[in-house]
Amino acid sequence: MGSRGSFLESGSLSVPAKWHTIDYVDGVKVLAPKKPKASICLPEKTNIPGTAYVTYRKDGTFNQYITFDSNGLPEYRIDYGTHNGEKTLHVHYFQCDNVVLPPIIIKPWHPLYEKHKHLLKELNIVKGVKLNELYEYISHYHDAEFEYNGTPYVLQVEVDENGKYLVIWDCTPNYTKCVAKHEITLAGDISKEDINAILTIACFDGKSFLDIEKNITITVIY
Repeated sequence: MGSRGSFLESGSLSVPAKWHTIDYVDGVKVLAPKKPKASICLPEKTNIPGTAYVTYRKDGTFNQYITFDSNGLPEYRIDYGTHNGEKTLHVHYFQCDNVVLPPIIIKPWHPLYEKHKHLLKELNIVKGVKLNELYEYISHYHDAEFEYNGTPYVLQVEVDENGKYLVIWDCTPNYTKCVAKHEITLAGDISKEDINAILTIACFDGKSFLDIEKNITITVIY
């Protein structure tokens, strides 16, 4: 992916500019191709060392981000697209101006995700998340919103003066209540045993999260 050799208008290189700046997100230039039907894959060269660019699809969802070093060479590019038949958020690193393969999939606890999540607007990479992936999200202290039989719930960590807990909230409007609670240790990642403990509490009409897992839809991971 990419459009090697296409530059912006600024700078001294005599290459036709194919891009223009249409917006800024926290100081990062949002680019769009000058030709409406052109590819929105970002250029892999720039006339402005130490800069970064981002593109979004027509529906506003994140497409690509690329950052350049002090010599104007690409450092890494984050893509939200299909690779090896699967649509993922992943990063391509560069070495000596060439892409290093294979790409690395980025999850919400990945340092690059945390660093650039302000650019990932409207991006939802967790709908249909698998159970083993949910364990990994929760172990890194992410909140999970989900629905069951039309009712919204949230699974999250809560801390008070008495300790730290995994809890499940029934988020029915005007009826919010805690339906399950399990105390966890205060340090390190949350263990699979602790996650299992909250997921096996029979808080859904006598059934546990694991009992009804096939009928649950994960909607958002924070």
